[in-house]
Amino acid sequence: MHIVIKPQTALPRSPHSTKCGLTLAEVMISMIILAFSALGLTRLLYQIRVTAEDNVHQQTAMVMAQGYLEQLCRLPYANPGPYNASNIAGVLNIADDTVGTTVPISMINSSGLPVTNQSGGNFGNGKTSSENIFLDQDASGNPIMKMQFQFTPVLTDLAVASGGTASGVEITVNFTVTYSYGTTRTFSSSVRTVRSVVPVM
Repeated sequence: MHIVIKPQTALPRSPHSTKCGLTLAEVMISMIILAFSALGLTRLLYQIRVTAEDNVHQQTAMVMAQGYLEQLCRLPYANPGPYNASNIAGVLNIADDTVGTTVPISMINSSGLPVTNQSGGNFGNGKTSSENIFLDQDASGNPIMKMQFQFTPVLTDLAVASGGTASGVEITVNFTVTYSYGTTRTFSSSVRTVRSVVPVM
């Protein structure tokens, strides 16, 4: 028994068929389009990373400001009223110290140390304090991702501001955070609350 395999014959090319393959110009145009697409994707990824870094720094600053706001809310309210020689205690006295030099505010910073003004002196109403925060560390344990956090408490005696129709203190913490990611970036905001005076029964 013999098996005979007949060779296949090529189909005739249609006279209307086009040439196969790409020319050099077509390849170059495709590469240029691909390069621009990759560049746009790289910029998008960088912008996403920058936005993420901004969110980390801003959220950290907001948490710190809220922490200082809580400390200010817990200051004593022993003697509400205007500051004078016979009435020297209480947070409203601190609020009446509008230049921040008469009544010091006792607070603790993120390192567990007493908060001071930028000159290293007593901290008071309307004074600014500054500290450096590191958000991460490298493989060797060295701190990285430094940001500078500055905050200023503004305490307002509502009895003085309202002419006696209200009591308590308005507490505002204005803060600014500065950090570097490609360029120096700055974010400023504030947090606020009102602490009422509860009369002693």
